[in-house]
Order: sequence, then structure tokens, then C-alpha cells
Amino acid sequence: MNYSRNFVNIIVTDEARGDWRLTCYYGYPERSRRRQAWELLKEISRVSNIPWCIIGDFNDLLTQNAKAGIHSHPNWLCAGFSEAVSDCNLVDIPLEGYQFTWVKSQGTEHMIEERLDRSLATPEWLNMFPKVKLLNLIASHSS
Repeated sequence: MNYSRNFVNIIVTDEARGDWRLTCYYGYPERSRRRQAWELLKEISRVSNIPWCIIGDFNDLLTQNAKAGIHSHPNWLCAGFSEAVSDCNLVDIPLEGYQFTWVKSQGTEHMIEERLDRSLATPEWLNMFPKVKLLNLIASHSS
């Protein structure tokens, strides 16, 4: 459909279920560009009304529970990302397995773990795939 440095939008033709859209997404890593990332997410959501799933590294946290380690995540960032997700009518697909997808300073007292990678979908997409599971292939965490 369309693409940029931060996303690729494709239409998946599924003869059994009907067409749906998949977006592969990479959010801006700079905290100063988070509002821009949220606006981009909203723009992408308006491209089509067909069932939609978006996967990728959002470089953002939906809740404080998506982080472990030093320095809590600013509440305004969680609220902003959560609002953008809600504005796009997206549902977070729960992650099974280890809850974090990114680690920094592993094995030190400054270690940070976050869930930056996720999959979100519209209710219509979830109705098409009611048994969907998102698995983190890291079976266990070692210090």
C-alpha cells in the first residue's frame, strides 16, 4: 500500500477470511519525537478501514508495568501512547512468555528491561483471528 522509514503497510489477501491489513512499524527512538510517533500511528490508522494488525518496535511503553529496573517511565509518555492506541481503536495482543522484549545493562545494578515490541489489532481483526497468540521466544531470563 505505502511505506516510509518507519512503517510498511501491506494488504493480505486471505481467501478464507477476507482481506486485512498488516503494518510493520518502527517508532522513533528519540523521546523528543514521541508525539510525532503517536501522530504517525493515527495517520497510518486512517489509511484503510479493513481489519488491521500492526506489529513492531514502538519504542514506547503502554504502562509502567512494561518496565523493570531503575528509573520509572514518565507517566505522560505512557498516557500519550495509550491515548494514541485508543484513538486508533487498537487492542494490545497479550504477550505470552517472558514479558520484556528489550534489555539494557544486563547483569549490572543499572539493568533495565522494557516491552517495546508488541502487536496491536483492531477488534475486527481479532474477530477474524480469535485464537491469535503472541509468543516471546525467550523462554527464560538469566542474569
